[in-house]
Amino acid sequence: MNKTQVKAKIDELLPTTGQDEHGQYEMGSEGQQKAAKLVEYAYHSHKVSDDMVPYLLLALKDIQVRDYALGMIDPKEDKARLYFKFLTRHAPNKYIAAPATLLALTYYEKHEDGKANEALAPALAQGYSLATLLNRVFQTNWPVGAFNSMRMELHPQVTAGIFGETDDNSK
Repeated sequence: MNKTQVKAKIDELLPTTGQDEHGQYEMGSEGQQKAAKLVEYAYHSHKVSDDMVPYLLLALKDIQVRDYALGMIDPKEDKARLYFKFLTRHAPNKYIAAPATLLALTYYEKHEDGKANEALAPALAQGYSLATLLNRVFQTNWPVGAFNSMRMELHPQVTAGIFGETDDNSK
């Protein structure tokens, strides 16, 4: 599926997703939960079909779903790099920021700074807030381990926001 076909399918799907004009779901809504589960399912699949690309790009447009995907990345594996590279390659301009930023992070965590900066460029050009943050991280040579720790600390909070789950063991 080429970018024009992906864009046409996204335009067809968008009115049915429950997302607002900025691609955001209502926090904790059924639509947001399904989007996060889809992103996770595809991430753990052995192969992502071209037909899934529009659905995944729409899902990642939501900031919470994107942050959920951020927490799935394991820097020891190549899975994330391949997944986000595939999505970035198929993403129309309006939907490239999230997967490109996540791809840049996978390169950063492998200490491939040149590739990280190159992957981040389209999202920076759009003024994407996570790309701006990552660019600062890259420029200050913030330790990769520190950023990974921050992601792992954030992930349960994002999961709780989407799915209503908590780590509170006092109940």
